[in-house]
Amino acid sequence: MSVRLLYLTLIRVFGWLVLLGRGQSFKDVEIMVLRHEVAVLKRQIVRPKPDWADRALLAVLAHFLPTVLRAHRLGHLVGVASSYRPAPRGLDTSWRTFLRLQAKGLLACDFFHVDTIFLKRLYVLFVMEMATRFASWA
Repeated sequence: MSVRLLYLTLIRVFGWLVLLGRGQSFKDVEIMVLRHEVAVLKRQIVRPKPDWADRALLAVLAHFLPTVLRAHRLGHLVGVASSYRPAPRGLDTSWRTFLRLQAKGLLACDFFHVDTIFLKRLYVLFVMEMATRFASWA
């Protein structure tokens, strides 16, 4: 147990040291990747119901964000809310039917990172064709 804790602590400290040597563009790309991961996770769970203390803390923290990031966040919420359209009546709108009809044109993708023992972070883009189940990565 203590060896695992020591290992995790050392990995975290070395990760912070690596971040000191990276440029701003690498940090911006990593933030974009993390935002994408959070968006994927949000689609997988029920919407959380924060209480008043959580909302107050988020409001204070959002105040310290640069103006560009605050505008992006607001635009993202408006864009998602305005793009919702109800499904037409009388059609089979099941997920299985949709996948069967659209399988030739669908790609399943995932973007993730792998931390190596040499404190390098490898980014992997994984793509799979739904019709043939052929997978490729970059």
